[in-house]
Amino acid sequence: MSSSSGHQRGPSLSSLAHELKTPLTVITGFAELLGARDDERTRREAATRIMHAAEQLSSVIDDLLAGVAADKGDLGRRLLAAVEAERQARDDKAPT
Repeated sequence: MSSSSGHQRGPSLSSLAHELKTPLTVITGFAELLGARDDERTRREAATRIMHAAEQLSSVIDDLLAGVAADKGDLGRRLLAAVEAERQARDDKAPT
C-alpha cells in the first residue's frame, strides 16, 4: 500500500480496536471485582478505576468523532467499510 493511501493518515482498525478495548477490559475487570468483594477500600478503588477507564474510552471516541468530522466523512466511510469487512470475515469463519 502506498504512503499516500488513506490508512497512512489515521490509525489502523486494529489500533483503533485496541484503543477502545483496553478501557473496556479495565471496566469489565473492576466491575467483576466490585461484585466479588465486600471490602469497602477495594470497592472504592475499583469504582475509581472504572470511572478513569470510562473517561479514557470517552476521550478516544471523542477523538474518533472529531477525526471523522474533520475528514468530511471520508474517514467515516472508510471506517464503516473496514468494520463491515471485519464483521463479514468473522461471519464467514463462524461455524454454521
